[in-house]
Amino acid sequence: MQLKELGETSAILNKINSVSLFYKKSDGGFNDEATLIYKYSNALKDNSIEAVKLALAQTTLNEKQIAGILANKGLTGETLKTTAAELSNVTSTNAMSASQSVATVKTIGFKNAVKGLGASLKNLALAHPYLLAIAGSLAVIKFAIKGVNAVQDRADGTTAVNKYNEALEESEQTISDNEKSISNYNSEIETNKKKN
Repeated sequence: MQLKELGETSAILNKINSVSLFYKKSDGGFNDEATLIYKYSNALKDNSIEAVKLALAQTTLNEKQIAGILANKGLTGETLKTTAAELSNVTSTNAMSASQSVATVKTIGFKNAVKGLGASLKNLALAHPYLLAIAGSLAVIKFAIKGVNAVQDRADGTTAVNKYNEALEESEQTISDNEKSISNYNSEIETNKKKN
């Protein structure tokens, strides 16, 4: 690649990025993809076909956009189809590489953050051993309290069943006593009726 083509390719990439940026800022404000393709083609009308192809291979444009740009540059038929398909494959790879690069950067950033947190905690523990001992003691106490509470909850459950059974027995006794009282009242009523 000659220096002139390299410079032209760089200029073409800047034009494509400018149109894409304008399109993104307008929130898809162009009516359709054909308008976007027209904007790309219009921006690249003065550039050579070879430089445009070199630049398109470095973008993330889709096959329809690439085919539209190449058609406006004069390619037709099978040449247009195969060139657009080949460049589309390359741009798909570019898009995947870009997304993987972002994921890698985020993963590395997270890994570094975790390492930094670990180092900070280690330094804190080394700088303040008494604080570490207190924190460890508090953790042991917390788990001991949770264990005791679990045992008590189980015991309370057994106690609650026993209390329920006692209450049930008391209710049965009260019902029995009430039946006797009703029986006594009924006898008194019968006795009073006979007296009258």
